[in-house]
Order: sequence, then structure tokens, then C-alpha cells
Amino acid sequence: MANSPFPANFDPSGGITGIYNAFEPSETARDEVYVDLEDVRGGWNIVREVGRRIERSQGPTHQLYSGHRGVGKSTELLRLKAHLEEQGFLVVYFAADQADLEPEDVSYADVLLACTRNLVKTVRLEKDSRNPILEWLSNRWGDFKNLATDLVDTKVKFDSLSVEQQILQFTKLTANLRAVPSIRQKVRQAVDENTVSLVEAVNEFIEKAAEQIAAQGKRGIVVMADNLDRITLIQREGRRSNHEEIYLDRCEQMKGLACHMIYTVPMSLVCGRGMEVESRYGDRDILPMVVMQNRDGSPNLDGVAAFRKVLRRRVAAVNEEFADNLGSRVFESEELVDRLCIMSGGHMRILMQMVQKAVDWTDALPIRKRAVGRAVSSIRETYVDAINGEDWELLARVHLAKTFVNDARHDRLVGDRCILQYCEEVEDEDGEVTVEKWADVHPTILKIDGFQRALEHVKGEGA
Repeated sequence: MANSPFPANFDPSGGITGIYNAFEPSETARDEVYVDLEDVRGGWNIVREVGRRIERSQGPTHQLYSGHRGVGKSTELLRLKAHLEEQGFLVVYFAADQADLEPEDVSYADVLLACTRNLVKTVRLEKDSRNPILEWLSNRWGDFKNLATDLVDTKVKFDSLSVEQQILQFTKLTANLRAVPSIRQKVRQAVDENTVSLVEAVNEFIEKAAEQIAAQGKRGIVVMADNLDRITLIQREGRRSNHEEIYLDRCEQMKGLACHMIYTVPMSLVCGRGMEVESRYGDRDILPMVVMQNRDGSPNLDGVAAFRKVLRRRVAAVNEEFADNLGSRVFESEELVDRLCIMSGGHMRILMQMVQKAVDWTDALPIRKRAVGRAVSSIRETYVDAINGEDWELLARVHLAKTFVNDARHDRLVGDRCILQYCEEVEDEDGEVTVEKWADVHPTILKIDGFQRALEHVKGEGA
């Protein structure tokens, strides 16, 4: 198992422990278990939708990339990273919520610092080349040192440090802002007051780095800021939300860095402020869900087959023989496999969570009907806790209409994955292919009493 993409605590016999770890929801799918879902995502392909704009543009591009949380955005983004690197780009990828940002408290200044930190950390200028970003920090070191005495050595003279030590001080300062809320606001304010000069310094750094890598045959720099969609939505009385302030009010600054930028963005923003987002950034790039059920409620055979392939690929990393007999060795029937796929709603992370929960209720393979039922119920319970009483009727109307309006209540339910968006390719009699978008509630919601009562009420109104 030396080349396994999964943790070292796999059960070497390929049993229950191995199956459980193969479906770790937080793990990004490696090549060994990746399944191309383009055909069941309305033909959406990240290289074509996002990458081509970078490859063919003569100047910097700034793109917003979205999708329901847990649908597979990071997996696709990392595949785009590999593609662009093959095409000769230098790619700076970072998951912002892991080292740079505290999702509960984020401002534009934090995003700018995160991009700056990861550029400096990843792109090293030649030793005899001046570093504009470190010069910017040196000129303000006294201010930052006074604000962040817990994070840096106040006795250090910045100019006396080597370049490597200066980079270490800068990354230490910016990375630890996430963990020390008491000084975060002070440093944020200091950055806000110097945003123009910092952006200028970053752009000079990018220009010097671009010239340096061009001499090495590379085509340009791409920065991918992942997991920004996990920034918690904060609605403010009489003010724009924090999402609107970062992406829309600070649009010019977000687009101010002189390299290709890809920012992940919350799904609720691109739904609720779609026209404003498009007018400022261009097309919205949204990773679609996988269709598990058609609009009439019948199973979508292509979608189910695709998710069955996801299950087989994961199980095969543990035990090939089990993967070839998914509906007998791992689950007690093929129908049970289909049910698990359908009840995921086409949501990758929920599929992973349900498999693990079913394994929790299993002492010995195969996984039984009762265990899958428990897994489905556990997901349903999370929705019961997340949905307010006044939302049931709204969800019932979405289910009947297969669409929704863009307002604060619907946007919140989209963000909570109660409302899921799908798209399908439709070919007319002339051979023209269009992509139709529609929506529905998560399938586990359908059996909740509050939803059923609201559904009967809404149907009664139309009688």
C-alpha cells in the first residue's frame, strides 16, 4: 500500500477500516480515485471553463469560481493547477482557511495579505534581486512590530535579517493573524491604510518574478485562492454583507493584482448577486452538482452510474475484488448502492459522509439496509437542525417549481445546501445543445414532517 492515496492506518486486509478511510470527506481526491464527471455535470469542464481564459488571454485574468461546499471544487482546482503547470505556468495554490484566514472573521485586507504571503513564500526572486514586498514590510516594520508584539521578536531589526529570515518573519506575522484575534483588527487596519502601496509592491514583485520565470521558459503566474467560499456570511443592519464588501465593494482591489487570479466565492453570493458579479468579473464559473434524480423524481441513470463509479474507484484502492462486487461484498444489494447514490443528492461530500456513517453501523461487511438507513437519517437530522420553521413553505415551493428567486432567505438555504442547483445538456431537434439549469431541495428533506406539511399546504393553495 506504499502508493495508496489514503492514510497509513488502512486495514491491510481491505476490510471495514480500509473502506471507512477510503471515504474520508475532507480528503481531496487523488488521481488514483478521481472520476471525471463532466458528462453528468452538464458538460462542465474546469480546463475549458476556467483554464482556457488564462491560456489565451494576453493580460491578467481575475475569475470567481464557485459551487456548493463539498461538491468537489478543490479537486477540480488542483487538476487545473496540474494542467496549467504542464502548459508552462507557475501556479501558486493555497487553501486560505488552513493557514491564512479565520473564516468567522475575514476582510479584504486578510485576503490581500494571504495572497501576498503565499506569493512571497512560493516565488523566490534571484538572490541579487531586490524584493519589493519585503521592502514594503521593512518600511513599516516598526508599526507592525508594535501592533504584533506576540507574533514577532521586537528586538529584531528587519534590515539586518537575511532574505530567508525576512520571508520567515513576514509569513509568521501574516499566518498567525488567523490564530490571534486580539491583534488581527489592528494589523488589518494598518494594511487597509497602506493598501495602495502594498498592491503596488506586490505588482512590482509579480513583474520581476514574471521576467525571471520567462527566462526559464514559463508563461506567467497564476494564484489560486481556494476555500474563500468558506468565509462565514455576516449580514449587517443597514450595510452590505461581508461577502458583498469583499468581492463587490473591493472589486477593483481584488482585480488589482497583475497576475492571473482565481478566487473561490460563496455560492450564495453568485446566486444572490449574479448580475452584479458578472458585471464586475465576467462569467461566473460554477461547478455543477451531479444529477441523481430527474425533475419528475425518477432516478437519473447516468448520474447514478457515475456515482457508482466513484464508489468502486474508492473501494478498489482498498480491495479490487470488493470493487468488482460492490453490490454483494461491500453492500448487501445493488439496490442499496443506488439508494445511497440517489440520497446523496449528487453531492460528493455527503456521499462520503453517508458511506462512513453506514460503516459506523456495520460490524462486518456487507453493509446492510439498516446501516444505510441510519446514514440517510443522520444527514436528514442535520437539515432538521438547519432549517427554520418559516423556511418549510419556501422549500416546498422550490421543490414544486424546480427553481427559486434570488433573495436573502433563498441564498441562505443555497449556502446551507438545502437548495441544490443542477444543470443538464439538452439537445433539440435541430441538434443544438443548450444547458438548462434547475433546482430542488436535498432529497433527504423530502421525508421531514415539516416539509411534508408545507408541501400539502402549498399544493392545497393551487387546488
